Amino acid sequence: MSNGDTLNVGDTLYMVRNWVDPDNGQPFNNWITKKHIPDVVALIGVEWARRIALEQTDDRGWASHLLIYKFESRAALDVYLESDARTGFWEELKQFADIHTGERLYGEIDFSYPA
Repeated sequence: MSNGDTLNVGDTLYMVRNWVDPDNGQPFNNWITKKHIPDVVALIGVEWARRIALEQTDDRGWASHLLIYKFESRAALDVYLESDARTGFWEELKQFADIHTGERLYGEIDFSYPA
């Protein structure tokens, strides 16, 4: 990783895999990159975010991205998961229901090679 970003055993990550309609998904892509990601990273306890363009599509041919957020601790992630900000993000996301789906995962790094 660049800019001094490192990942170590014990680091807490929150990941979101998104699928977006390639023909109609630009409003979602604008929202996620220009509003949502900056808003999440501005929250206390969030260190950074990265979005990875994945080569795989789903059965509909929808494009896929993986968002990775690094939190300063598991406690910081727990605060985010119960926050009003996250509730607000869910409300904002409703407008994209026809052009977006997603899956959320989180946990701590438990192995690294080389150590």
